[in-house]
Amino acid sequence: MPRWKAENPEVADYLIGVCKRWRERSNCDGFRLDSAHLQPVAFWRRFVAEIKAAPPGGPFAIIPELKINPRRIGKFVTEAGFDGAYDFSVLRVRDVFGKGKDVGGLSFVNREAKQFYPEPRAMLAPIDNYEKAFTTIAREPKAARTMLALTYILTIDRVPLLYAGDEIGVAFTEVGGAFPADRDASPFLQQIKALIALRNREPALRRGDFTEVLARDSVYAYLRALGDDRILVVLNGSDVATPFSARLGGRAWKEYGLDDLVDTSEAKPPGDDAPIQVEAFGSRIVRVR
Repeated sequence: MPRWKAENPEVADYLIGVCKRWRERSNCDGFRLDSAHLQPVAFWRRFVAEIKAAPPGGPFAIIPELKINPRRIGKFVTEAGFDGAYDFSVLRVRDVFGKGKDVGGLSFVNREAKQFYPEPRAMLAPIDNYEKAFTTIAREPKAARTMLALTYILTIDRVPLLYAGDEIGVAFTEVGGAFPADRDASPFLQQIKALIALRNREPALRRGDFTEVLARDSVYAYLRALGDDRILVVLNGSDVATPFSARLGGRAWKEYGLDDLVDTSEAKPPGDDAPIQVEAFGSRIVRVR
């Protein structure tokens, strides 16, 4: 990606003018800016202000790709006025759920996000990129590991970013490879649609606070909380079913009930001290009451 000399006013005028015309002609919802760290933040500050004010008006998202240390991303986003940015740190999920590495890697990424990003919920979270699909990188069972990684980005405090093929758990190189004849019958696609619908239904999964509950060996668990509504997500990157129990909000495991939000059943009644079971390379998403 060549670096434009955007500090030159004539170059800046040209680039902003081109983007204003594209916005007006396409009536698109926003721009994704490639390698935005190559241009000075002063240019982007002007770019953001003028593009957002340009016709046809209304909400407009400007999301940059910033291949710089997360410690610098938050400051860059704030000073430029961007709506968020790519959170490439989330790609650690390729090692954790794709290759069986310790879930402490995810714990580190989420602590870093709280510390350095002005608003983690405005950051885009992918499981792979357009160069190499998750399923290509992952060990067997590839489909189960891919589903686990997608469940993660669909339930953490980020904007989930799915590249073509993720939604059916495939890697492809040929045009149209993500649209096989039996696509609509894919159980994988139906499960992803159900997860997206769940996220859309549950405000806590979109706007709720994020609190880590457990990061040990292959199990990563966290709470999404919005007001009094609390949703517990437990992810198991192990090849064996794993029992889970933990104190939540200072309350003992036995004290609260759990309702499964995927199969709409009661996962645990209040007063029951038994752990919930999380299948191999599986997840549980439950409401805490």
